Amino acid sequence: MLQIQALLKQGLPPLEAEVDHVIKYRITDKNRLEHLLSDLLDYTQIDEGLKVFKHLCRYCYPIHPQLTVDYVYIYRDSYDPDYANNSEE
Repeated sequence: MLQIQALLKQGLPPLEAEVDHVIKYRITDKNRLEHLLSDLLDYTQIDEGLKVFKHLCRYCYPIHPQLTVDYVYIYRDSYDPDYANNSEE
């Protein structure tokens, strides 16, 4: 698990830079945002990646609310153990 986390930490900076770019230049292209959200999903396994994912979600929600909600649910179903445990009850 530590090796996976180390690899994720190495791969995160380019995605974080892209998120910063998207937000700075107020990019609203749905396909680009969807691709970026999708790319970030695996990185939500580490705290730094989850922070970047949430930052992008907060930016995307007013622009494309359904897209954002879809990816939040994908994250919850795939990576959030608290959500998964509550939904099984």
